[in-house]
Amino acid sequence: MFRIALFAFVLALVSLAAPVGSIQAKGPSQQPKPQRGTATGLIPDYFGSDISVEIEFWNVGALNGDPAFADATVVTECVNVNIHNEEGVVCEGVSLAGTFSGGPDGVITFETLTLQLRGGKYFEFVIPGVATHKIEVDNPEIFDPWLKKVDTRVRFSDL
Repeated sequence: MFRIALFAFVLALVSLAAPVGSIQAKGPSQQPKPQRGTATGLIPDYFGSDISVEIEFWNVGALNGDPAFADATVVTECVNVNIHNEEGVVCEGVSLAGTFSGGPDGVITFETLTLQLRGGKYFEFVIPGVATHKIEVDNPEIFDPWLKKVDTRVRFSDL
């Protein structure tokens, strides 16, 4: 009987010292400050040329409510071109304007293309049936308000 009581007492002490709650990812507690983001990368050997890609966007995108922050652009340029036709170079760069939904997992939508942001770290550039490329965000810290962890645990020793 004494062992059971001692065990229950020790268990109670341990549970009082243990944290209660959890660590959770949070959404921003308030509207994050709009910050300009860029992502750059290289798509290697796409139909005989490497393609450099530069994406510009605002971290808050359309979530901010101001249409100006939803604007996004992608500019591609052909580099190391090694295929030509009779008229000259086959590869041509493009410049597209689109909209960004906002946040670390937002989507940029262009007329003929969508780019998915993954965890505020990179955009997925999908060439259907060929490959998926990662276009790295140059300044991922602009998504910190969404990605910081909040410790909601309460320690009985703090009470």
